[in-house]
Amino acid sequence: MKKFAVILLSLIILNVFASCNGSGENTLEVYLVSGDLPSDGKIDINKLELEDTPVFTLDDIQKYYWEHQAFVMKKDLLNERLNAEPGKIPVPTYGKPYVLVVNGERIYMGKFWSMLSSQLEVFTPLIYVEFAWGKDNEQYDLQHDQKLYAVTWNLVENAENAGKLKKELANKIYDKRIYKVLKNAGVLVEKEEKK
Repeated sequence: MKKFAVILLSLIILNVFASCNGSGENTLEVYLVSGDLPSDGKIDINKLELEDTPVFTLDDIQKYYWEHQAFVMKKDLLNERLNAEPGKIPVPTYGKPYVLVVNGERIYMGKFWSMLSSQLEVFTPLIYVEFAWGKDNEQYDLQHDQKLYAVTWNLVENAENAGKLKKELANKIYDKRIYKVLKNAGVLVEKEEKK
């Protein structure tokens, strides 16, 4: 019985160490949704089929500005990974849905979007593929070849349940699991110092 208790305790300790130090404990990945979204508008992100390879991961992020939900990639691969043809918009006018995954858990669904789209997508996190701010933006201290992307959204203030939807959206985007992973990776900028 003593031997069994020692073995059981050893397994528990190994399991704790494995869960603390496992490779899946500090990951952030953005995957495209494979196929179409449900036509009835009822989306369960845990049931969506995702592409096998992420569009980008935590390793691709150089800085993430938490207050403004904006990020700089180490190398601008976004259009390439969205399979953009040279000179063409990398996403259709209705966007390309993605799911943000942290440590293997799906956090929220958003869309890659084009500023050239005349469609209005509301209460959905959007990442504009043309980038959010231009080159040499002093506020973010960007290098000449860096682009700043932002997770943003459109709101309709007078929509039914607008306040509730706005709060739910902010809770998704400012999720503490995302914050923790970015902070652990050393890419989080909590508040920018204005120049």
